[in-house]
Amino acid sequence: MHSRRVTFLVSALAAVTAFPGWAEAPKSSATGSGLLKTVDSYGMPMYRTFTFNAVTHQDNSTSGHVQIQNRETGATTHIKLNCLYVVDGKVARMTGVVERTTNPDFEGLPVWVKVVDNGEGKNAPPDEISLVWFFYWDAPSCTDTSWDPPTRPIEGGNVQVR
Repeated sequence: MHSRRVTFLVSALAAVTAFPGWAEAPKSSATGSGLLKTVDSYGMPMYRTFTFNAVTHQDNSTSGHVQIQNRETGATTHIKLNCLYVVDGKVARMTGVVERTTNPDFEGLPVWVKVVDNGEGKNAPPDEISLVWFFYWDAPSCTDTSWDPPTRPIEGGNVQVR
């Protein structure tokens, strides 16, 4: 029995060292999901469900995705992320490009979104997310903190920024 454990551990160590990227911790990451309630110009509530994950690797490349669904219209947008910038360990600013959507006018457009991790537990204020901003020109860089639209509290979800 002891021999099998040692063999397993040696095999696992060999696999990790064969693929060095597996052993490296990400520089930063952001994950989350939830429900965002907004109000349209007529004062009617609008609901959006979102989920996202983003990782900045040791080589400074970013990978990740955002998916948003407009609960009133059924429209779905899938975004491939290319930048994650973490500020003060709790704010994640992300940019990317619309990869797929039910609205073909948005495909290929650059986008920008921000989330705020306000902590864990029942006494923590709700985490926050901005609206997703679509651009017909270059989006502001996720590292450019001079552009900083407001965020809104999420309902029924959680954001984690590291």
